[in-house]
Amino acid sequence: MISKLRNSFRPARRGSIAFFLHEFERLEFKKIRIYITNTLAVFRNLIARRLQWEPVAYITGRKEFWVFHFEVNNSVLIPRPVQKSL
Repeated sequence: MISKLRNSFRPARRGSIAFFLHEFERLEFKKIRIYITNTLAVFRNLIARRLQWEPVAYITGRKEFWVFHFEVNNSVLIPRPVQKSL
């Protein structure tokens, strides 16, 4: 898409447009790199919590129980299928 934009302007303006598009691409790459770095940090944190034997439901904050979806945290017990008769 950027190459279409780059070729669609008149030759007199191509220099400034090319510079703008180059900067735009550079900034977008930088944003993507920051996003990936932040995502990896969050993922490492989640893995570290799981390695400490924290239940997945507490890490994600959600637990499905039959057809219901519950929000859970450390203050509540995690619903389990064997508890259906309670």
